[in-house]
Amino acid sequence: MKKLYFLLTFLLLAAFSFAQQKTVTGKVIGKDSRQPLAGVTVATAGKTTLTKPDGTFSIDVKAGQTITFSFVGMTTT
Repeated sequence: MKKLYFLLTFLLLAAFSFAQQKTVTGKVIGKDSRQPLAGVTVATAGKTTLTKPDGTFSIDVKAGQTITFSFVGMTTT
């Protein structure tokens, strides 16, 4: 019986640890042109991806992490 409780506790902890991670998807477009931007770097702690030619991206993040977008030739505001 103790083994069963240990196993259930372990499985619940594992489920909660996976529940904290989400996949964020979106599309990056130009402010003025409203055209998709390809090659924008989308980054969070330990993970980086680039937008596709249609401006879309997908990145896995944990709760509370900040997502940063950067593009060569652009300045931050």
